[in-house]
This record gives sequence, C-alpha cells and structure tokens, in this order.
Amino acid sequence: LFLESLACAEDLVLQEVVGTECTRQGDVGHGTREWASLEELREANGFSWTIIDGRVYALDEFIPCHPGGKLIWLSVGEDSSDLFHAHHASQVAKTALASLEIGCLLNSSPGVGPLRVELNNRVARLLRAPVSPTAEAIAMTMLFLFAIWALLCYTRG
Repeated sequence: LFLESLACAEDLVLQEVVGTECTRQGDVGHGTREWASLEELREANGFSWTIIDGRVYALDEFIPCHPGGKLIWLSVGEDSSDLFHAHHASQVAKTALASLEIGCLLNSSPGVGPLRVELNNRVARLLRAPVSPTAEAIAMTMLFLFAIWALLCYTRG
C-alpha cells in the first residue's frame, strides 16, 4: 500500500504545473484562480480543497494515494498550514503540493487552524496539575508499608 501511494505521489509530482496568473503580495503562484474570501471558496462546491499558506490546493486526485492515509481528511475544507508543516519537511512533499495548486486566497491572514487549537488544548491538559495526585499517593503508601515492615522486623527480630 505504501509503495502504491508513493508511486501515485511521484506521478502527481511529474505532472505539469499550470500557469502563473495568481499573485499575492508580490509572490507569483502556480494557480489560475483567485478567491476573495474563504466564504467564496466554500461556495465553490464540487471538489475537495485545502489552504496552505494562502494558496488553494485541489485534493481530489491526491486523497486516494496520500502516504499518510486518512490524516489528509483533516485538511479538507480548512486552512491546514499547521498540519502540513507539522508533517511534511521534505522537498518531495512540497513539490507534490505545488502540483496540486489551483489558485490563491486573497486577503488571507494566517489564522489559528483546528490543528493549532487541538495542540494548544492537549498542552494545556498536560500542564494542569493532576486532580488526584496518584503517583504521590502510591509513593506515600509504599513508604508507610515499608516503615511498618521495618518496625516489625526490628521488634520481632
């Protein structure tokens, strides 16, 4: 399954990239369409898309061969910049992504995406003090039992 996914990803990387009509803040992109807002993009039904760093990518061809499996479904219809950068550091992934670009989102500002919210919630839970100090209770119980055992050994010989 992984080898099939890798072959599919390589096929997408080798495809030609479309023209450069989409410009955003002086940066030339590969897409051919501009969306003024996220709402306008959401109204353009008919395909699975995601936004990464202000660029819009069509995912329909890539979803079945995504090497990461179902994780890609978290990015459909969302700004998945955090998710993409958290899992894809290689140039191969960025090249594959470039072949899926269909345009850009104008006036986009980097927001807090669902991945960042989830990570923040998990970190906050880990940093909270435990409600019942289980480890401390177990340690104190073991210390108490050791003291009783030592006392019994000393007095009973």
